[in-house]
Amino acid sequence: MIFRKLHKHVIIQSKIFNFTLELKKGRGWMQLIISSLEKRWVIRGPISFSFLKENDFMKRFDKHFWIRISLINFLIVALMGLLMRYKIGFELHFLNQKYIQHAHSHFAFSAWVSQMLMVLMSAILQRNFGDRKVVPYQFILWANFISAAGMLVSFSVQGYGFVSILFSTVNLFASLAFCILYLKDLHQVSAQNYTSWLRAALIFNLLSALGTFSLVIMEATEHAPQKLYLSSVYWYLHFQYNGWFTFGCIGVFLEYLNRRVPEYRLSRKAFLLFAVSCLPAFGLSELWLHVPAWLYWIIAAAAVLQLVAWILILRSLHYSTFMRLPDAPGLTILLFRYLAVAMTIKLLLQLGSVIPEVSQWAYGYRIIVLAYLHLVLLAVISVFLIAFAYVNFDFHHNRLTKTGILIFISAVFLTEFTLAIQGVGIMYKEAMPWVYEALFVIALGIVAGIVWMVRGQIEHKKGKENLYHLPGLHHEE
Repeated sequence: MIFRKLHKHVIIQSKIFNFTLELKKGRGWMQLIISSLEKRWVIRGPISFSFLKENDFMKRFDKHFWIRISLINFLIVALMGLLMRYKIGFELHFLNQKYIQHAHSHFAFSAWVSQMLMVLMSAILQRNFGDRKVVPYQFILWANFISAAGMLVSFSVQGYGFVSILFSTVNLFASLAFCILYLKDLHQVSAQNYTSWLRAALIFNLLSALGTFSLVIMEATEHAPQKLYLSSVYWYLHFQYNGWFTFGCIGVFLEYLNRRVPEYRLSRKAFLLFAVSCLPAFGLSELWLHVPAWLYWIIAAAAVLQLVAWILILRSLHYSTFMRLPDAPGLTILLFRYLAVAMTIKLLLQLGSVIPEVSQWAYGYRIIVLAYLHLVLLAVISVFLIAFAYVNFDFHHNRLTKTGILIFISAVFLTEFTLAIQGVGIMYKEAMPWVYEALFVIALGIVAGIVWMVRGQIEHKKGKENLYHLPGLHHEE
């Protein structure tokens, strides 16, 4: 990638993907030229830079605005999932299932989970240093959102192609820019219980990019050996799910506890166990390659260490003020218990996968892998983000929001239960009647739950419910 900046002229060239971006600026106009070996697009029009003035919205970080955007993105992800469920059960010949799947997964990772984590982490800097510190993150969030929207459309239309790879590259660089800039700013935050988790999350996000670079190069060169391709996919997924997502979620939650329950301290042993075991735990996704015996035992030990670390976290929270208050809202307790059970199941399944027979069975049936991925993304990560937004008053506490959350977590449970039954049926070669129709109806429930949550945020009148009566607890605006 070559970057050149001239007077009123910026040129970005890529030798790998054979494209050139030229950005020219004149008095009151801007011209964007996108060139490839075959085509050339020119976009020119009037543009005003008044939105960059000191007192404009780009200079003020509005956490609630970005959280609403992220929630709407989550609704789009759910609608894409519903569309795929409909196509499996009832057929839509004009849609390419693989293209929709690529759009669905890329948008879910970048526009929902990553966007939400970036917003919550940016809010931490805002609380520590004020609005001026988070101005650069506004641009990164917009770049992430726009490129994710571009991936949503381009992957749906063409799958992996020039335009989708272009938007993927922009999205990747937005993510890298966030990680590098945040790591720099995090050094200025006084060492707290949560800073190590956030730092590790960013490092693992950077590591996951190696898998993305590998995939993009293989797609661009049209040379993708199956084992290398699958390993690159699993590398990316592992360090997103078990690194960036998991450590990021725990980090923002610990920062919340640091503000609300100052006396709470999580043992550093839990962090060290999770962090040390994260890299070798990647091997759990590679057991199908028949790894050497010494490496197998390191991988198995990593799975055990992660379960032990999770038990330490659960014990710490169980005995903390946060989970023992008698006046804690019932929905908050329900959400965190739901999350605790889901994460425990995830780690137990992960530990069970070290058994060769279980590993071969899991990777032999696509539905099992699909159920596991949805367990992590929906029942663990998404439920955490929703629970955190609720407990931190980033969501309005009204009837619509509560109803939407209950519908959503119920539908997620039914999804996992149905996928598990389907997997057992496939294992014993038993046909499961109406399973695809049932999954479509359940997917409707997931969409309905998110729609209710979005309506709850549009509803400006707050509900009467308040959070724990802790000293200093208030609704953040």
